[in-house]
Amino acid sequence: PRRAPSAPVHEVHEAPAAPRTRAAISHAPAHRAAADVFVHRQALSTAPVRAVAVAHEKSNAVGTVELSCTAAGLLIQFVRISSYTEGYVPYPATSSERITVPYEQVARVDVDGDGLVHLTLDPSCTPYHRMVLAGLARDPAFDHVASHRRRARIERNVTLAALVVWVPVALLLRAVLPDLSAAIVMGMAASTGLVLHLTRRDIASKLVLFNRDTELVRDELIGELRYRLAPGRVRSTLGASEVPAPEAAPAELGEPQEADVGSLRGLFATAGVVAVVAAVAILIGKNLLFSSPPDPEAMWGEARNEQEEPRPAADPLASAGPVIAADPTPVIPPPPPCSCDRADSPLWSDGVPRMSVLAHNRPGPTSVERPSMYPEIAVVNNSAEDLKDIVMVVDFLLGPRDGRKARVVDKQDLFWEGRLGPGRAVKWRVRGRGDDYAVTSFVSGMIGQEAKPAPADEFYKLSMTANTPSVRLHGTKMLAYLGDERVVEGLEKLRQEGREEMADTIEQIAAASRPLRVCSVQSNLDPADKGRLIVKACVYNASPVQVPRPWVTATAKLVESATDARWSLPEDLPSKTGLITMGTVPIPTAEDEADPKSTIVQVAAER
Repeated sequence: PRRAPSAPVHEVHEAPAAPRTRAAISHAPAHRAAADVFVHRQALSTAPVRAVAVAHEKSNAVGTVELSCTAAGLLIQFVRISSYTEGYVPYPATSSERITVPYEQVARVDVDGDGLVHLTLDPSCTPYHRMVLAGLARDPAFDHVASHRRRARIERNVTLAALVVWVPVALLLRAVLPDLSAAIVMGMAASTGLVLHLTRRDIASKLVLFNRDTELVRDELIGELRYRLAPGRVRSTLGASEVPAPEAAPAELGEPQEADVGSLRGLFATAGVVAVVAAVAILIGKNLLFSSPPDPEAMWGEARNEQEEPRPAADPLASAGPVIAADPTPVIPPPPPCSCDRADSPLWSDGVPRMSVLAHNRPGPTSVERPSMYPEIAVVNNSAEDLKDIVMVVDFLLGPRDGRKARVVDKQDLFWEGRLGPGRAVKWRVRGRGDDYAVTSFVSGMIGQEAKPAPADEFYKLSMTANTPSVRLHGTKMLAYLGDERVVEGLEKLRQEGREEMADTIEQIAAASRPLRVCSVQSNLDPADKGRLIVKACVYNASPVQVPRPWVTATAKLVESATDARWSLPEDLPSKTGLITMGTVPIPTAEDEADPKSTIVQVAAER
């Protein structure tokens, strides 16, 4: 049987949100022409490109994917893919699934010096959000299995070539250098075959995954992504010139062309080149080792003639001292990019639950002999799904007295019948005997792992119209968690109320809602100096303008002692861009000899 709702029950009142304005769009002819070209370009889709997601330290997926640029975003079809971690590939695999990733959720596309394409997506799109791609081709039958078979066939052919290449190399050495012993000839020939055998995997990878056709397809895809993504999200460390973005065309699949990778002509040519290089090296070595030494008398005669020749007078300025050559200026590589969905903060260091319980004690009549509590308990649905039939228990506790231990002296059940919508809140006012109380909730789960957050508009309503101060504070906190710009209005309203018990939380919300976000903070002991910590963090510019070389402040706290350090980024930080920064901070000295590993490090960034 259902229990009747606890009385009294109050629903937090909310007023409708104020309408938001939109920026007007110019309809001038020049703007319309540019917009027509852009829309026509974006409306077309490119031909699908097959790629092999290889195992790499920066990837979390392996298998075969198919990429295509469409008007809605980057279309990714997982032909067959599995999650990957260092050392093993778990099973099962994902097959024949297709997702469309909006271009604003494509975080980074990098081409490293080896020709690998590093594709980084927003983790909310797919669990396979970090892929390292190779072997890009327009062959619809190409996948990681076919790639493995082709490379295995080439490796087998290279091994066979290495077994027989020593014969022509030995014959060539014997013909060119008849004075060499048979042992040296056989050693040189065997070394040539061994070098060819050791490079078999590199040769196979070059012919299958990094041939000329795959490079052209890769450059076309990178050019198309460079055109569609925001500036700075596509980077390439290759020395080759950038390929301009091709004109998008409807996706058409032609006849697949089988790569000529099984022929041994290229392999024998490589073996011949190695043999020629070895022969040249042997000839040079023979000339250096077996050539007759020069006549000592002739050398001394030439030296005496040089000493007898008159020398020009030395310039006193030129001979005043040795010439000191300036050291070359070291090239400092740019810091790696990064991204922050939100700043690190103690407010959500342990995560955000699906339902938050907010409780505080109201004033009421009480005494030392018979203490009483008057808690006001509110709950907020932080998830995007309704919560049905909420049940909670309030235990009223009495501390140890008269030789008795702390115990539960009163209990009250709370029940909300029905559905509590996303971002909605309800509260109870109860009373009980005791000097403390504890609230037990039966709603479990966390935001981000098991549920999506409620819309920011609902939390904005709570921050503006909720009757309970703690609920208004919670709504403002969730606006900061979601990165909503309206958090400034909630903070201003809370500061105007002037509640001292909320001052610390308000300052934490203000720090977490700054345009310069700091996340992924890591600290480790400096191996070179045990008295310092190496601090690593991501600084992300969430503002719409570029910030010139932001300053980073790291504060280390140990017990009641604190130290700080300050440094700046090596370059300006464009809008919607993040960079990894590193620095050191001294470890605070504690009187009770606390463990340095328990030091808490907080990092903030400012203009």
